[in-house]
Formats: sequence, C-alpha cells, structure tokens
Amino acid sequence: MKNKNSKMILFINTLSADKIFLALIDDKINQQIVHKIDLNKKIENKIIFYLDKLLRKSNLKLRNLKGIIVVNGPGSFTQIRVILTLVNILSYILGIKAVGVKQDLNNELKFSPRVSERSERELSKTGVGENLKLIKNGLRLLSKKKAGQSVQPFYKYKPNITLSSR
Repeated sequence: MKNKNSKMILFINTLSADKIFLALIDDKINQQIVHKIDLNKKIENKIIFYLDKLLRKSNLKLRNLKGIIVVNGPGSFTQIRVILTLVNILSYILGIKAVGVKQDLNNELKFSPRVSERSERELSKTGVGENLKLIKNGLRLLSKKKAGQSVQPFYKYKPNITLSSR
C-alpha cells in the first residue's frame, strides 16, 4: 500500500464452499489488495485470522477502513450469521458504513470497461473479476447508506424450525 493513511473498503465473500475472498479496494476499484484462501475447514474459525493477515499484508489498520461490503446470502445459515455479526460489530465500533450484497447465482458476470484501466484478464487474475458485479453493487449501496445501520442476512428459503415432540 502506497499511503498508510489511505481509506479503503473491505470486501468479504465467504459463501463459496471452498474459499474465502477478501479484498481491500478504493472507491474506483483501481487500487486493490486481494487475499484468496482455499479452505478445508469452516470459515467461522478463520475469518478474523485472515482479516488480520490481509491488513498486515497491506500495511493498514482497521482504522484505515471507510466501509465494508459483504456478501450476505444466500448460503449457509451459520456462516452468514457469523460473518454478519463480525461485519456489524466492526461497523459499529469503527463508525463506518457496511452493506450487504446478495449473490446472484444465476447471473453471468459481465465486465464494464469503465471500471478501471485494467483488462478483464488482469481483473480475473486478481480474483476481483469474479466478484466485480458484487463489488460495484456494494459501492453503489455504500454511497447511499448511513453509518450505524446493520447488515441483515438474506436467506434463500424460509426457516424450517422443528419442535421437539416431548
């Protein structure tokens, strides 16, 4: 990271079964630090560790965050709840905006040539390409949101609560 005082936006996508995607980006997606982690264990035990690792790698602190974009569903109930709890706590403590974006599993990603000067291939190599639509949507939502509003989960199905037969 060039400037220690840079304000960045944290993007979190943990809804893939086999990897976590964390990125620190600027408002225009020109500057980015990406951390992709292949998983063989549950994310709930690792997200804080990898967030700390990303911040250290980029020579930034939590106070350098100005917003958080998180994929808030659909996905595993537990995974969504754990990640959103962390995001909402960070948002509250740091006094920054946080927004949730819904992952559209049926929509193919289409690149916009106006996002930055990087080519589609370069964006795909960093991992930003596969999350670009979510990031752009999150940036749009961040511009409209007030700090202090919590991110709510999105579930694909209604809860299926079973009662004990006792």
